[in-house]
Amino acid sequence: MYFKQFIFRNIIYLAVCFVIIPQLAFATQPVRMLTVTGAAAVKVKPNQAKLTWTIEARADAPASAMAALRSKTASLLAALEAFGLPKEDLASSVLSLSPNFQYIDQQPPKLLDYSATTRLEVTINHLPAFPEIVQIGLDLGVTALGNLVFLTKDEARWQSLARQKAMKDALVKAQDYAEAAEVKLGQMISLSDRLPERGGPPGFLSAQRSLSEAGIVPQDVAFRQSVIAQYEILVKPE
Repeated sequence: MYFKQFIFRNIIYLAVCFVIIPQLAFATQPVRMLTVTGAAAVKVKPNQAKLTWTIEARADAPASAMAALRSKTASLLAALEAFGLPKEDLASSVLSLSPNFQYIDQQPPKLLDYSATTRLEVTINHLPAFPEIVQIGLDLGVTALGNLVFLTKDEARWQSLARQKAMKDALVKAQDYAEAAEVKLGQMISLSDRLPERGGPPGFLSAQRSLSEAGIVPQDVAFRQSVIAQYEILVKPE
């Protein structure tokens, strides 16, 4: 009886060893990896522009400065509406009133007048009209044009395409390196992406610059995406 129990326990022990030991050996083997970067750029013709206009009025009294600003802004909005720019493409964002002082040597500051300022967010959905709309603003008292950016109305579509192209670029690179190293490319282990970028022209225009500069619309905007992918490397079978 004792001999049978001894044999039975040893059989169980050997069976457990056959199952666990190979798994432990496999678990301790380091995973060989290949890390590659994939990049892509999708160029698209822009069909929209957004920019910020600054309108300023100065007067001897705060109320007069605010009244002058309201008059300037009303004239500008009326001209844009007459041109055909929809009201929903215009939005006021900032309104400020501040005194202006003159500083001479060590004398007390001298009050000159007051400045009332507002900013107008302008969206232009018909780019051929861009130079004319900018000229209307400059003619009617806009002192600065800022935050200029050219866009496409379906940016999500093009950014998605850039991501797909970046992934394909990473895979092709990994396959090339694996072939050159005479190893087999395994499954993807990890993937991370970097913040997408959209390339375009400089984002600031001064009212003192010529309209020929302000009226330039780029041929395209570029949606750029990059990813970092890690693949498992396997030894090719003999």
